[in-house]
Parts: sequence; structure tokens; C-alpha cells
Amino acid sequence: MKILYRILTLLLWIIVLVYMVIGLPICLAISPVIYLVTGKGKGLYFDMHIKIFEKLIDIVKNLEKKGE
Repeated sequence: MKILYRILTLLLWIIVLVYMVIGLPICLAISPVIYLVTGKGKGLYFDMHIKIFEKLIDIVKNLEKKGE
């Protein structure tokens, strides 16, 4: 079972890194355009991206604890 958790943890870290590398530039490009068009700063893609990124890291940490 520990091996399964370690494999899942490794795969999730890869997903987190890909999400950060691909998603962050897209968010940084889209958020200012949406802000200029709508005038709303709340709920921008950049904010959502950071929240999801933090959630993914929490999931990975939980899996690491179970795999120890």
C-alpha cells in the first residue's frame, strides 16, 4: 500500500508542476484582460489558479503522510 501512495504522490507532483508551468502564464495573460473588460478584480483566473494550486499541494502532502 505504501508503494501505491508513493506512486500517486509522484504522479500528483508531476501534475502540480505541469499545472504551474502551463497554467500560470495563461492566467497571467487572461486576468488583466478580464479585469480591463469587466472591471471586476474578484474571482479572476489568477486567484482561482492559486487556490487550486494550494489544494493540489495539500492533497499531495496528505498522500505523503499516508505513504510513510
